[in-house]
Amino acid sequence: MRKVKIDAETNTITVTYNSKKTNLEEIEKAIALSGFKANDVEPTEEAYNSLDGCCKK
Repeated sequence: MRKVKIDAETNTITVTYNSKKTNLEEIEKAIALSGFKANDVEPTEEAYNSLDGCCKK
């Protein structure tokens, strides 16, 4: 089972995942590659710059 809960007010997401198929580090990496910070994993400058203006801090 996998589930993603987005809280726009706090700018957070909660991910429920199958630990037999992936792990926290891989999820954080995928989020960072999308341009967002994931816990302590920062996005690359290129990924961050590709975000729409409304998604940037």
